[in-house]
Parts: sequence; C-alpha cells; structure tokens
Amino acid sequence: MNRTVWRAVAGTAIAAAAVTTLATPAYAAPTASLVCEPTAHYWSCNADSTPNTATVQWYIAGQLDAAFTNRNDWYRSCSTGYRIKVTVVVTDETGASASATRYPICSSYTP
Repeated sequence: MNRTVWRAVAGTAIAAAAVTTLATPAYAAPTASLVCEPTAHYWSCNADSTPNTATVQWYIAGQLDAAFTNRNDWYRSCSTGYRIKVTVVVTDETGASASATRYPICSSYTP
C-alpha cells in the first residue's frame, strides 16, 4: 500500500472511533445520600439517589424493611435516646449499587 492509501485508512478509522465515542452515552454509577433529621419520637430519614429508576431498599439495624422499598423516605416511632443504624441501598438496572448509612438518635422534640 502506498502512503495515500494508509492515510485514507487511518483517517477512516479515526473518524469511526470518534463517532462511536460520541454516540455512546457515558455510564454513570448509581449514587446514594442519606439525611436523618430529629423529629419528636420518630426516626425520620430521606434518601436522594440517582438514577431515578433505581431500586431503593432500606436496611434498619441490618434487616430489610420491605415496606419502604422504592420510597425515598423512611420513618419509625422510637423511644427518646435510642440510636439505630439506617442504611439505604440504591441498585440500578445493571446491578451496580451504592449505599449510605447513618446512625440517628431518637429525639423528644422537633427543632
């Protein structure tokens, strides 16, 4: 092959790679954040997750609380002074997941 043919082949390969790269959306791993706020005699937590189509599961003291699956909030009545482990797990359609954990304490008042 002469130099002109090599340049044409190389140019075509580079153009094809650029189109493929631009046409393929970037994969964004799921994210999870968790905020628990003091509320009188309740543990009250809110999750923020991406993507919006992800499955949201709540684990309370290590146990799945299925009643709150796919909800962005979790709450339960409590006795003042008790602390609990709250974990939210977000799983996207590919099976990738992210989690966040907090240890809220039960309050006797709402600030």
